Amino acid sequence: MQDRVGEQFGHYRLVHLLGTGGFAEVYLGEHVYLNTQAAIKVLQTCLEAGEQENFLNEARMIARLIHPHIVRVLDFGVEQGIPYLIMDYAPNGTLRQRFPRGIPQSPLTILPYIKQIASALDYAHEQHLIHRDVKPENMLLNSNDEVVLSDFGIALILRSTHFDGLQEVYGTATYMAPEQIEGKAQLASDQYALGIVMYEWLSGQVPFHGSFTELCSQQLFASPPPLHEKVPAISPAIEAIIDKVLAKNPQNRYPTVEAMASAFEEACDLLVAADPLLSSTEEGPGEGEELTMRRAASPEGKPLTDGLYAPTHYAEGPAFALQHSEGNLSFPATQPAPVHTPHLPELPEPSTSLAGKAKISRRKFLIGLGAAGIAAAGGTIWALIARGQGASTSPTTRFTAPPSPTPSTTPNTVGTTLFIYRGHSGAVYAASWSPNGQYMASGSADTTVQVWGIAVENPLLYTYHGHAGLYNSVYAVGWASDGRSIASGGADETVQVADAATGNRAITYTGHMARVLALAWSPDNRYIASAGADKTVQVWDAATGNNAYIYRGHSDAVYVVEWATDGQHIASGGADKTVRVWVA
Repeated sequence: MQDRVGEQFGHYRLVHLLGTGGFAEVYLGEHVYLNTQAAIKVLQTCLEAGEQENFLNEARMIARLIHPHIVRVLDFGVEQGIPYLIMDYAPNGTLRQRFPRGIPQSPLTILPYIKQIASALDYAHEQHLIHRDVKPENMLLNSNDEVVLSDFGIALILRSTHFDGLQEVYGTATYMAPEQIEGKAQLASDQYALGIVMYEWLSGQVPFHGSFTELCSQQLFASPPPLHEKVPAISPAIEAIIDKVLAKNPQNRYPTVEAMASAFEEACDLLVAADPLLSSTEEGPGEGEELTMRRAASPEGKPLTDGLYAPTHYAEGPAFALQHSEGNLSFPATQPAPVHTPHLPELPEPSTSLAGKAKISRRKFLIGLGAAGIAAAGGTIWALIARGQGASTSPTTRFTAPPSPTPSTTPNTVGTTLFIYRGHSGAVYAASWSPNGQYMASGSADTTVQVWGIAVENPLLYTYHGHAGLYNSVYAVGWASDGRSIASGGADETVQVADAATGNRAITYTGHMARVLALAWSPDNRYIASAGADKTVQVWDAATGNNAYIYRGHSDAVYVVEWATDGQHIASGGADKTVRVWVA
């Protein structure tokens, strides 16, 4: 692949490479006069004189697609025989980054994206254009965090180049419809591909695996594994929709993609009607997106309210861990005695709403936190906050606890939304309570960790930007039990330890070879166990970053890790469908 950074195509100078595929590279470009940005798709071919007019004709067809959920083609041309397209730049990454492989999503989380994609596909189909390569990598997120489909009509472009002959079977085998594999792509082929994407989002994995030949064979002849085998709590109505979309005969699918999306929305509405706590009435990003409700589990493993996904300690799939926090709810007498928590530095005590008789149950708040729209994937926990009065007297390391609101005289019932924090600009993947229960640290696709007070008018204490960078989502966050440090991990393959009171970084651990999905502090706060998509759990010194041990027992990505309260054992689980308990 030729490095074209610095070259000029049209009025745009190529700044840096955004991505590459089998037929083209995409660069971030800057207009030489206006200083505006755009995405420049440069095809990996050199057109002969007779081919250039064909390319321009096909590009004109794609440029006529004007839809809010389709990447707009701003210009196109041929530079020294190299064809290129200039398109709107979508700065917020792709739905591949938003919903990583192996992490199941709830139906309500993916619903707004399905509606937007369906709208785009039906518009293109009305123009008699088949996309042919619907997959998460081609679902971009614009500055409003809405989906815009890219690579529309790329097969038409290929038809006018040296790639001629690939047009009829162009696509990605993992998502390709049977008739498309046979060279007979039709409008319903895009619906099938979207069905594979929905199956992947709901279960965390695509239905078919193997080499190109094996994938094609399975798409043609094999039935997908039943969705309920991978997600036992899935709604039968939703599973029936996926089964219909993935019918081998295109005539047995829905008449249009929007008809499928409407059926999916109706099935989600039934879920919410059966359990109103599943969604908030607050409007979220993109076309009134319904925000997903996350629920905590009681210590005996039962969800506080019934729901779609509520295994012990998690909600909506194995990667949606929120740190467990005791509150005011009572549990049966058989409940194990609470674990002793080390003495914490004393924080300035908030007034009555978060202490004394009017204290907000942290377990209740965990339910309310779900209504704030903490959706999509992630890891377990992160550490943060506060050295208050017991910490250093230096004014740079102390902060004052946020003032508390006037306590309500109305008793709160389970499921009551107490507070919604809206500081993040991307999906929230991880959250962790401070040991005293007065503060929260949350990690997000916006690459930040934010530390904030509970139920106060101006909650944000500070924002940690240590993971900043394109697509560097924060998937794991955990608060040390002494309240002095916070650890966070994410897509940049690092775990970072910061001072909880100041947000100043202390240590960066770089032992992982893929994104970090989970972490846990040892009970004495000396070590951190971090887990990731590189199939390892790594134990390392939280003060020095020196690696102590790497556990390689898993055969796939590791999503959760927990340290026993006696410090002697670690439990980890992941995409290999196992939980492994091992000597720490």
